[in-house]
Amino acid sequence: MRFIATIISKYDPEVFVDILIWVFNTYINHGFQPAYWKEQIKYWRIILKDELTVETYHEILPFYNWIFDVSDFSVTYSIK
Repeated sequence: MRFIATIISKYDPEVFVDILIWVFNTYINHGFQPAYWKEQIKYWRIILKDELTVETYHEILPFYNWIFDVSDFSVTYSIK
């Protein structure tokens, strides 16, 4: 949650993408399967909806949706 809070408060699209690729790469290098991300993000959205105010949830949801949408590409890119 702190990661997304920082991204929102100091938003820079290039930095966001670079960090995302770094995170994917780091997890993969530690043995996580690429499919991990789709499952995690799916559950994070459910948990966040239950834990956050409606306003806060709608502020961060686009970031999680975008990560979910590009996770296959980002994981593939980070492996190369």
